[in-house]
Amino acid sequence: MKKYKMSPHLKKYYDRWVTSDTPLGVPDIDKFYDFIKVCVKRGGKKHWNGARLRYFLEQDFPQRFPKDYADQLIIKAVSIFDHILYYERSSGFNYSFEQIEPAVKKESGAG
Repeated sequence: MKKYKMSPHLKKYYDRWVTSDTPLGVPDIDKFYDFIKVCVKRGGKKHWNGARLRYFLEQDFPQRFPKDYADQLIIKAVSIFDHILYYERSSGFNYSFEQIEPAVKKESGAG
């Protein structure tokens, strides 16, 4: 298994999220989103992916939660993480395409 490292800046956000009582629950989900934002802005979009997050979570969650629950949290967190990173990497509206093929064509007709 590949060993990953985390910058001290990212680690601060990661620890804040991972040590919360409900890592994917309503009170603490914002801490997860803050961690993702920092990964996107400061961690380099190309370098972070679900496999990298899984590496860290597999070390931390089983120590805090029962195995089955930890496994569920890891699967959910990695899925959300990958989904948001995919969006961040691919987001960008293609204005030239919209000018050529408008999403809603105006109907011509008598008024």
